[in-house]
Amino acid sequence: MRIDAAKLIKLRKLDSNCIMFATFMAGFNEFGILNQAVMNHASRRAGAFLAEFFRETQHEKLPDNFVGLLELLNSTLGICDDFIIQRNSDGYRVSIATEKCRFCPVGVGGAELEGTICPFPGLFESFINGVLDNNAIKLVPVNRRFLLKNDGFCNIIYRIR
Repeated sequence: MRIDAAKLIKLRKLDSNCIMFATFMAGFNEFGILNQAVMNHASRRAGAFLAEFFRETQHEKLPDNFVGLLELLNSTLGICDDFIIQRNSDGYRVSIATEKCRFCPVGVGGAELEGTICPFPGLFESFINGVLDNNAIKLVPVNRRFLLKNDGFCNIIYRIR
């Protein structure tokens, strides 16, 4: 898939790490070895490693709550400038602006697919649970999907245990 690189870089404020990650994921998808289930497994592993990294390197400055930890992760990784965390009755909704996510295998990497291959549902879950050293949250599928796209946002739902 051919993209207008200059426009994409400017709109999403991309750096080389974002482009490398997103295009790798798109390439794995083209090869037929990546879907959302595989991505969830891999991203949970990455989230657990990131939790250990943050606990080791920022242990005195780590927030002890869902919102603070995700805000720290977003600011450190530079996921998206339009990143919204909303509390609901039994958990949280995390919304990432579809057109501004810097790691999207579709929007940045050019993956062509019907479903999703987002790294963040599983990554956020295992990162939060790893830092808090418990199973405080659980990723909740809605209509058997872990990521819902609507109104220009990719939405992820978590339930507090």
